[in-house]
Amino acid sequence: MQQSTLESVQEFFFDGMLAGWCGTGSPKGDIAELPGSRKFTFISGEFQMVDCFMVNSHSNKSSGMTIIFYRDQPVWMMHYGGWYDEKAIPFLKTCLQKAYKKRQFLGGRGPMLARGRGLFYQNQPRSSGFVDFCGEEWISGPTRFFGRHWYHGMSLLKDVK
Repeated sequence: MQQSTLESVQEFFFDGMLAGWCGTGSPKGDIAELPGSRKFTFISGEFQMVDCFMVNSHSNKSSGMTIIFYRDQPVWMMHYGGWYDEKAIPFLKTCLQKAYKKRQFLGGRGPMLARGRGLFYQNQPRSSGFVDFCGEEWISGPTRFFGRHWYHGMSLLKDVK
């Protein structure tokens, strides 16, 4: 797959994420072998994105993965997990949308810093390129911590570094 196609994968990522959990979408079903899972699927041309996550109903912890396929072959993936207080979720979605609408890839999450609704969002990628990335994000308020997620991922394409 050529570099121009890798750029197409990244553009598809932004469209898929805006159509998924933080954007206009709602989960459609689950994965039968993963009880309690929820998934979003987004298809455009020869690309398909599956974003699957699980939340323990007895806690506020979640974990998931996003996989992009091109012509039925996996070409990119991201894993994420952590916890957030329910009160922080609308602000988290706003932060993610902000980065995705700007086509800004910072480890696949939100901007480096954002404020709003009395909350503070920070994203700290240790490496942030679309080909290989990892980091952590969190939300806090003036007197309280509202949660964090770690993330990591990479391109699955040959000869892309």
